[in-house]
Amino acid sequence: MNTLIRLVFETDGQDMVEYALLTTFIGFAGAAAWNAMRTGLGTAYVSVNASVWNLWEPADPVGGGS
Repeated sequence: MNTLIRLVFETDGQDMVEYALLTTFIGFAGAAAWNAMRTGLGTAYVSVNASVWNLWEPADPVGGGS
């Protein structure tokens, strides 16, 4: 019973628990955001890659006169 009373009323280590919870929250939020960012970055990369390929024009053949 004494241990339970100490657990409820003492605040030693409370800041460490708060930092651990905050770190856990930031970690989960980062993992969730990473999946969305990965999809968005992949889509943007494919779009830019396709746009660059569409800008390419083959060079005129040398010596293929008319």
